[in-house]
Parts: sequence; C-alpha cells; structure tokens
Amino acid sequence: ARTIPKLAETQEASGKARGALQTRDRHFHGEFRRLHDRLDSQDITLESIQHRIAGAWDSDPVPQFVCGLDGRNIDVNQAYADMLSVDKRHLIGWGFKNFLESDEAHIAEWVSCLKDHRVFIREAVFTTATGKRVKCSVRAWPQPESPPARAWHWYITVTGTV
Repeated sequence: ARTIPKLAETQEASGKARGALQTRDRHFHGEFRRLHDRLDSQDITLESIQHRIAGAWDSDPVPQFVCGLDGRNIDVNQAYADMLSVDKRHLIGWGFKNFLESDEAHIAEWVSCLKDHRVFIREAVFTTATGKRVKCSVRAWPQPESPPARAWHWYITVTGTV
C-alpha cells in the first residue's frame, strides 16, 4: 500500500515523458516531411535544368565529347557524330578509336596532360565513316578544373580536309 502513491507518481511522470516524446516525434516527422517535399521540388527543378543543358549540348554545332579518365567516351554531341558520319552510339566507349588517327607523340602528350592535369591542345586527323579525312584542332580540359579530374571535355574545331 505504501508503494501505490510512488507507482502513481512514476506512471504520471512516464505519461508526461511519453507525451513529450510523441510531441517531439510529431515535430521531427513534420520537419522530415518538409525536407522531403523540398527535395522533391529540387529534383523537379534539377531535371528541368538537365533537360535544357542536354538540349543545348546536343544541338551545339561544335563537335564535342566527354571522356572518362580511362579515355572512353561517356557522352558525345550530335555535331561530333555528324562530323564522323555515324550514329552517336558508335562513339560511346572506345568507338572513337575507329576514327582518330593517332601516333606515339599524340598518345604521349595526352598521357602527360592526364598526369599533370593540364589542357591538351593538338592537331588531329579523323577519318569519317565515309572515308573522308578531316583535319582538326582538338582541345581537351579536365573537369573539374582543379584536381582531381573526374572527366575530360573535348572541343573539336574542323580546320580542313586532308
């Protein structure tokens, strides 16, 4: 009988603590819901921006591509595919090697630029799918600009035919 008042006190304190926890849980749930809604909104905005950038990239008249650190093409624009008279899918991965005439000096310079994280500028000759040889000036720079690079962006200027 002596412990009953103490039990009632403990139960009342537990009830208050449970109520405080439930209030806190409702608060956290509301905060998470607001963050989730905000992230959903940002995802929609980012997707819209991504579509605009992709459209500008693919419709740019300058032949361009992006390659990974291993040299494989990650993305190419339509102008690059048109320059080589092929479907873009043929240039993804190592496909570009079928069209680029490279020599030891070209490869050595490229490897040096990769290692030193510096811009690569060189004259190159591409042979299109139709057999036409196109002389170009190529420029590649690391992305991001400060090391370490995650990819390389290539920009091609056609300078004539061979």
